[in-house]
Amino acid sequence: MLAIAFRFPGGRYHATPWGRHVNEAAVAWPPEPWRLLRALLAVWHRKLDPVRWPRAQLAALLDRLAAQPPQFHLPPSMPAHSRHYLPTRDKTTLVFDAFLRIETGQPVHAVWPTLELDAEQLELLDTLLDGLGYLGRAESWVEAVREAPPAGRRPDCVPVEADADAENDDGGGDGGEMLRLLAARPAAGYAGFRSRALTEFGRARRIADTLPADWLDALAVETGALQKAGWNRPPAAIEIPYRRRPARPSAPRHDRRPGPAIDTVRYALYGRPLPRIEDAIRVGEWLRSTVLRACRPPVPALISGHDLPPGNPHAHAFWLAESAGGDGRIDHVLIHVPDGIPAGVFGVLADPGELREPARRRSAGDGDADDTDTRAWQLLPEWFGRAATPPDGDAGRLLGKATVWRSTTPYLHPWHVKRGFGAAEQIRRECRERGLAEPEVRELEHIEVAGRRLRPLDFHRFRRKPVAIQPDARGHALELRFPEPVSGPLALGFGCHFGLGVFGRGEG
Repeated sequence: MLAIAFRFPGGRYHATPWGRHVNEAAVAWPPEPWRLLRALLAVWHRKLDPVRWPRAQLAALLDRLAAQPPQFHLPPSMPAHSRHYLPTRDKTTLVFDAFLRIETGQPVHAVWPTLELDAEQLELLDTLLDGLGYLGRAESWVEAVREAPPAGRRPDCVPVEADADAENDDGGGDGGEMLRLLAARPAAGYAGFRSRALTEFGRARRIADTLPADWLDALAVETGALQKAGWNRPPAAIEIPYRRRPARPSAPRHDRRPGPAIDTVRYALYGRPLPRIEDAIRVGEWLRSTVLRACRPPVPALISGHDLPPGNPHAHAFWLAESAGGDGRIDHVLIHVPDGIPAGVFGVLADPGELREPARRRSAGDGDADDTDTRAWQLLPEWFGRAATPPDGDAGRLLGKATVWRSTTPYLHPWHVKRGFGAAEQIRRECRERGLAEPEVRELEHIEVAGRRLRPLDFHRFRRKPVAIQPDARGHALELRFPEPVSGPLALGFGCHFGLGVFGRGEG
């Protein structure tokens, strides 16, 4: 058996999958076998003496590694990102830098279970690993060494053909996620592919320069040259199906500190086009569905909102959309649980998956009734903590303290209107029931969004799952003035747990 441990001293792993744009905020995880071999080849070119370590010896070693796809033991991790505005000629361009945050000191183990190397090959491999400074992008500092994985622990990511537990998985009935990783073709396989490629379409696509006869040269062809030639993946690479078992996310940084329970998580939403703030209630319902799908049963009542104990009907999760950029597009979403996020849900919230619009069945006149059109957006965790103590810097308008709060989505009163019991009286009653001071309530003519004056009727105001009674179908735009500062997020009225009746901090 051969096993290599990769540790990331900076606690970060940056790597953009082949064929994906950096602004898609995707991370190739685990480190692909193709990437590992190219990294070792780069070390030989830049740091090793070719007289001491002949090229033929390197080719023999890498060919042995390519002949068998490795298994991976993965450390706890969670996705994260930073955002940068890069200046261009006429404007600034927003760039998302996505990475995986890895617990410092926790290694990734790549294991070739049946591979045995001779003494010279092991010496060369050790020398290459010692010279390896980063893996993936240059920000991913790495320390690599031959080291066996922990005894008794099964791998987290296994080639499908080698996964003996694929049909009888013992991981709680979840066989894990299927993915395809790039791996290098063995030298013999590449020679056969090159011959067929040059015969069938080499001249037509003018790709001879990207199909060198030497296998090591083929591994070293630059990505830009391959993309310019039209390859949808490197010709010296193949895709191998892997099964990645459910991840073991690391705990959020704030969760390690003693103190009150964490009640809020804020995500940046990435995708094009972003949803409109007018669809806030839809996005709230999609966010809840995304998290519930990722949770293993039984789902805590504070997350599902079902089977809650009597006495506090608003202690469970709020799923709120926000246009923090002020352009009318939903660029952030919040999950706020007033009674605190259950500890067992942190792993799910660290990486809930994509926010996906539910499939919409087409009408029979549109052809196949089972065809669906959906959109999806990346959820990038930005902050875990207490809503009463939001992070420094840009925390948006929904968090923080203020005495003045203005509608960002329409308020729909939760009870039927009666004489002396209109929207203002219902607002004050609901504030009393939540332990808040009673505010002064002023009706606004519109909700201003990116210079547009939106009426409540411009917003979607109905649940996807129809409810028996909806006292208000029109909605109101309101300003609330409290006698003392109130902490957000503040959401009141019908549909408040899904993004209606949301108020943002105001001035004056």
